[in-house]
Amino acid sequence: MISEILRDIPWLPIDIDIDIVKLQQEYKFVCENYRFEDRQPHVGRSLRPGKNCHANAWSGISLISSDGSLYNDLKNGSTMDDNDNNISTELKNYCKYSFELINSFKKILRCRIMRVSPQSSLAWHSHVHNIRNEDGQSEETILIQIPIEMPENFEYCVVDKKEFTKDKWVVEERVAPPSSFKNIYRGKFDIGKAYYFNSYQYHNVYNYSDTYKVSIMLYCDLRDENVEQLIKKSLIKERLYE
Repeated sequence: MISEILRDIPWLPIDIDIDIVKLQQEYKFVCENYRFEDRQPHVGRSLRPGKNCHANAWSGISLISSDGSLYNDLKNGSTMDDNDNNISTELKNYCKYSFELINSFKKILRCRIMRVSPQSSLAWHSHVHNIRNEDGQSEETILIQIPIEMPENFEYCVVDKKEFTKDKWVVEERVAPPSSFKNIYRGKFDIGKAYYFNSYQYHNVYNYSDTYKVSIMLYCDLRDENVEQLIKKSLIKERLYE
């Protein structure tokens, strides 16, 4: 099954055309006219020596949310349930190309613009296997990342879930550096391209730069035929599916 293949790879380029100039123009409009709200609770760490290890590592604003609001899905306790409503926010009136792009993925559960703060990282987490399962992501939900602004010194990291157990669920491990893991995938994405990103396994991101990393985060249902075919096409192109 495609879902089983995706669980074993850290990320996958998606075979879809993107106009990065239009995306960046719309992101600029959002920055000039709206605020980005910090994720609650604040999880992550500063990469600067001496700074608080639980920094406000990322912020966001919703394009498609459970109730059509801009920020409610960023709060602690918000989950992603197939039975929830999936409602476009008011940004649909101003980010026409962004919505044209994300709607090409058909069945969308949630979508937001996410910023990772300069000199920060998140905590290691899985959207499926967290003890508290705060994201409420089913195993058939996949995460698509579309980078809009990508600092040179930024990396995505994925580690197999077997590296984490309930006995190890402590703050020190959740903010452990990539070098502490034996089996880890580390890499970066290109702006203007879309990627499946493995949110089933444990993962983290590291922004070593002094500028924001910005991307569209799109949650799709792999059981939707259009989504499945798009992923299958991308797997075939990368010679990961016959």
